[in-house]
Amino acid sequence: MALIAYRCHSAFLGSFSKENAVALPNMHKVLMQFTLVIPINNRKREFNFRRRSELLFDVNSTKENGERYYFNFLQKNGKWGFSEALVPQWLEEYESEIAKALEQFLSDPNAEQ
Repeated sequence: MALIAYRCHSAFLGSFSKENAVALPNMHKVLMQFTLVIPINNRKREFNFRRRSELLFDVNSTKENGERYYFNFLQKNGKWGFSEALVPQWLEEYESEIAKALEQFLSDPNAEQ
């Protein structure tokens, strides 16, 4: 499995007025979103990740026919995997490859965290 490419950007949520920034300095939260291109069934597929917490990501990807699948990826006991019991078989078969790509991205010192 090879990580083909990724894009990463951060957005700040919260109030940006000077008055609120002084009165409420900890009201912003960094939202981490990125896309990993992972080979699945000999095709490059985009997986869009959005961090909800240190241990949970919202993820979506599409199938050949354009159907978009939404699922959560959760870290349990140091291992990344699907948090739902029911995911499409084509995704379930590649859980370890998705986990490896995510771990590789998160360990990259050049990635925005």
